[in-house]
Order: sequence, then structure tokens, then C-alpha cells
Amino acid sequence: MKLPALGAVLLGTGLEAIKVSEKTCRTIGDCGFLQASCDTHFGCFAYALGQTDENPCYCTCIAGFVEHETPSTFDGVTYNSTCEFETACDRHKETLTGGDCGVHAFCDESTGAAQCHCEDGFVNWSDGSGCVRHNPCLGVTCSTSGSDCFDDSGSPKCICSDNTDAYVLTGGTWSPSVTEFFEVDAADVTCRPSTGCIDVTCGDNQHCVFGRDSDDLPVNYCRCDRGFVSINDTSNQVIYDGTIPDMVCENLDECSSHLFNSCDVGQRCLDSHGTYSCTCDRGYVVDPENSDGCICDGPDHLGDRCVRMPEFTTCELTDAVIFCHPRRISAHFPKCAFEDAAIPNLFLSADDSVTSTSDNPANCQPFVNYDNDTVSFVIDDDLTGCGMAHEDNGTHLIFQNALHSEHSQHIGIIERTTETVVDFGCVFPANLVVSIESGINVISTSVDVVLPEKRGSVTLKMDAYEDELFETPITVDSVLFTPAPFYVRVWLHENSNFAVQLDRCWATAAQAADSSPSFEFITDGCGVSEQIEEDEMEIISNGVNQISIFRINSFTWTDLPDSTIHLHCDIKLCDPSEEDCEPSCGPSARRQRDTYSDDSTEHTHRMSSGPIYVQRHL
Repeated sequence: MKLPALGAVLLGTGLEAIKVSEKTCRTIGDCGFLQASCDTHFGCFAYALGQTDENPCYCTCIAGFVEHETPSTFDGVTYNSTCEFETACDRHKETLTGGDCGVHAFCDESTGAAQCHCEDGFVNWSDGSGCVRHNPCLGVTCSTSGSDCFDDSGSPKCICSDNTDAYVLTGGTWSPSVTEFFEVDAADVTCRPSTGCIDVTCGDNQHCVFGRDSDDLPVNYCRCDRGFVSINDTSNQVIYDGTIPDMVCENLDECSSHLFNSCDVGQRCLDSHGTYSCTCDRGYVVDPENSDGCICDGPDHLGDRCVRMPEFTTCELTDAVIFCHPRRISAHFPKCAFEDAAIPNLFLSADDSVTSTSDNPANCQPFVNYDNDTVSFVIDDDLTGCGMAHEDNGTHLIFQNALHSEHSQHIGIIERTTETVVDFGCVFPANLVVSIESGINVISTSVDVVLPEKRGSVTLKMDAYEDELFETPITVDSVLFTPAPFYVRVWLHENSNFAVQLDRCWATAAQAADSSPSFEFITDGCGVSEQIEEDEMEIISNGVNQISIFRINSFTWTDLPDSTIHLHCDIKLCDPSEEDCEPSCGPSARRQRDTYSDDSTEHTHRMSSGPIYVQRHL
């Protein structure tokens, strides 16, 4: 005998029906006679002997019917379940996990075979899980750049991505869209940034700029940083399209044109990575009333140029003074050697290519300094100009020129013309000029430095020059005569936020840094007071930026009229964002310890340079 199903009704004995659940059999005896006592399609059945101590009879669905949770009323009593005809779906559900098709699914037997199907808007039925909501955006790509597909009640629509707004083209004019959503294939919609430069990644030496395009629509640009210029896009900016642009921004040489720098008269432009600086030109010094300007160092100036001027005690043209420099040749003559009327007609020419003063350009015209009665010609940078003849004999570069003076005297109906020619020139070792351009034979040294805290590495360089503009390098063939000054710079070859800090500098006669004799002139970042007070040395820059510079007058060792100098410096790299890198030197020129960044030698780098050959000026 089949055991009763859940919810079956047990039947008792006697004349009264005992209702223990929702379905009862009323009986006065044997269950077999009481079929009519059960609900429709229920049968009255007896338990096996001894299976229960209570009611021996129960109602359950007869063969071909199954119990459903459908309310029904029998004999005045409402029951929550009935027996209904057993369908194919009833039999199919018995094979499913959980006894049904699952969530958002139903059984269908209209084709003769029972199957589970998904409700409208749901797909992908699986046993035990049912169905999931249909995603209409699968495989759909919005035609509007910067937009995403979303499910609009089962239909795909598009909406602009985060931090962007939709604009619609109407009658040739773009305007903000009144709705967020638009069709997948919309051709008159564009998505533009609502807030500038959010999640924008530009390339090296570039930054993001929020602006407007030619249609007056918001747009993010990637633009070259200040001091850089694009080599493949003349506008120096491109519209950011979600990917790092292929625009390449390289260092702009601001010194290549006055359009790119603000250096004034008397200043020279020095280009560096991403920026430039203006320094006082040859013969100029910093204006004490305007630290950004330069003034002529003393009365020696010609027009807007400062030029070293001689003093004449005679009026002889043969006493002319010629100053030779790889970047400048200047010729000076006593004014009293010329008639006043002849001065405007003076001109330079080493051959017959120039026959009058009008053939010389303006920069080759004579300058008259009335303070010291001097007539001067100055040839800058391009030494081959102003009628100059030049020759390279393999070991030397030879520059030659001549001053031509013509003076006409009218005597009645006759005229007498007097012409005077004064030859002059300069000779330079060929390797000196080459050194200026390429650095060959320059007294220089470098060291690679690993930065702290895994911040990469840089290269420190140290070199020496004869002039403060760092145009004439000291080479292995150079000879200085005391007390001629020379200039030393220590600098970072790469662009970096670190500042170069000179901690200690000294000179030795031999190459070894710990050899004797030894002469120390920078201690704790400051110049030795005696040298500072006597103007024998000067710290021009220290701990301010990537370049530290000092000047020191040349010297010889006692009892050695011909000497060699080897320079040595202990150097630190300082982070200005974390500490004060510039030494604060007191009246005695010794650094004040309260601003000293670190007394340890953990990050100290020793650099040496030399030899520098020095002769005593006899």
C-alpha cells in the first residue's frame, strides 16, 4: 500500500467522521465503501495493518490524477488543494530539480511534449536556475563615440558615458540634448565632457586643457607643456579621444628666436630642458635696481653692447688694441688718430669685396666712445662677417681683416684723398674652437648617481670654463695665467626636481683627492671667508636648482711657477620639496648649521676634474 502524500487525511472509525486535515472520509466501517466520501478525484484508502494506531483510512488522488494547490469546496468545507488530471508537465516536473521549471520559467506541453520555457523578457533556461533577464545590449555598439548601450525595457538605447553630456545637432547648430537617451544608430548626437580633464591621460611632456572646438562644443585637448613643441602637429595640441595621443612633444629651444624668450638687451639666453634662463651677457652685470635686468659693467660700452675697452695714451694707429675671443673679435683705435670727418667713412675689409662703409652692415659700422676717445669695431659670433678673411691650416684658425680710412681734402678746385689701411687679425688653436662646439678635450668628469627611494638615476657632470658664460672651456691644452679666473659648474645632465648642493670643494697639486698640498675654498656649502673677502672666489649658485656654479681665481703652488690644479668637490642631491637646499651663509661666509640639510655622508658624491695648467704671470 502506498503511504499517504503530504496533506493526506487520516480516517477514523465509528459513525462520526474524524477530520484531521483538509480531506476526510466519512465512514461507518470499511474504507472500500467510502469512495464517495472523498473529494473529486480523491479515493479513500486504508493503511496497512499495524501501520498506524489511529485512523485507518485516508484520502488521496486516484490514479491518473495529481494533487494541485488549487482551492476547492467539498461538503461545505474549502480545501487548498484538489486532485486534477495528471498532465505531461506534471510528469515532467517530477524529473526537475526542485520539482518545477524554476524562476521566470513555465512548462508547456502544447506540442505534445512537456518543455520548460522562459517568460517574456527572459532567456537561457537551465534546470535548477530557471531563466535570466534578456540583455538587449549584447553585441550592440553605439554609433556615437563615448556612449554606452543600456536596457530600455528590453530595447537597446544609448547614453553618454560618465562625466559627459549629450549634444544634438539641429538645423546646423549643436545644443544640449533634452533627454539622456538616444538611438543606437543616432548620427546627430555627440558626447562631450561635462567636466574638464577627468580621466584624461596625455603623453610625455603634455598636459590636458579643457576648451572648445570649432563647433563651440566642450572638448579636452592634450597640449605640449610650456617649453616643448610638437614635431608632428603644428598646433601643438590634439583632441583627446580616450587614448594617449601619438603627438610627440620635444624640447623647444627658446633661445633660437626672440619670439620664444624674454631676454633683454645685455642678456644671453641659455636653453635647458623645458625652459630657459637669461644671464648677463659678456661685459654686463646684474642691475642692482632690477635683479631681472643687466647693466654694463663699468663705462666700457658701445651702443647696446658691453665691450672691454682699452686706454690710449698716443694717437698712433699702430697702437691699436685687438681683443681675440672665439666668439668675439674687437678692434680698437685711438679716436685722435682720425680726422672727425673721416670717422663716418671707416670700414673693414680684408679684400676688395668691400670698398666703402656703406658696404658694411650696421653691426660692422664704427662705434665711437667719447668717454675714452676710442673708435671700435666689434665682430660677434660669426667671425667670418664684416669683410673678415679666414683660413684653417689644420692646427690653427686664422682670421684677418683691415681697417680702411679715407679722408678727402678740398683745396679750391682740387681735391686730395688720403687712404690709410691698418691690418689686424687673430689666431686660435683649431682644437679650441672645436671644443666650444662639441666638448672635445674639455676638462670634465661625470658620475652616475642612484637616487634614494627608488626614484631612478641621474648623471652628475663637472666641468671648467674660462668665462662666466661657459663658452670657452678649459681643455687639456689650455694654460691660465695667474690670477685669471675660471668658472666651475656641477650640474645634473637629466631634467630632475633635485637641486645640486656643493658641500665641500678643494684643490690639490696631484690627482689624488687626499694628496698634499691641498687648498680648501668651500666648506659646509659656503666659501672660505678669507677668499670671499678678498674676492678671490665667489659662489654664484649653490643648492638653488640643477646647476651649482663657483668662480675662483687661478693660482700656483708655492715655489712652483708652473703648476697643475686638480679640483675636487663633495656633492649632495637635495629635494627642495622636503628641505631647504640653499645654504644660508653668515657674515663669516660659513654655513649656518640650523639650515644644513644633513651632516651624514650617506648620499655624498665626490667628483674630481683636472688637470688645469696654470703659469705665474711674470
